[in-house]
Amino acid sequence: MSETIWMTYCPEDGYEEYGTEQEGRDALDGLLDVHRDWASDGVHEDVESVALFRCERVAHVKQTVTATAEDKTEDGKTCRERGWDFMVELDVVEDSQ
Repeated sequence: MSETIWMTYCPEDGYEEYGTEQEGRDALDGLLDVHRDWASDGVHEDVESVALFRCERVAHVKQTVTATAEDKTEDGKTCRERGWDFMVELDVVEDSQ
């Protein structure tokens, strides 16, 4: 299932993620206040890039633990020798539509 993500962007702080549109709009209002306060010293050259975005996740990275240090396997031994707690496999997984 796809998931809507709300994000604000500010050239000073980068992207911030929010769970609801209202949280995103509240954050955008807060960014507006910050930039208005800064305007007394001069407007940021990228102020018009401050925005709220509605994004839909279409794929994500999934982590699968393949071995732990407690495992009695070659991979478990490798974990112990290298001081790792575990080994993982990372894959891109498509979100279902």
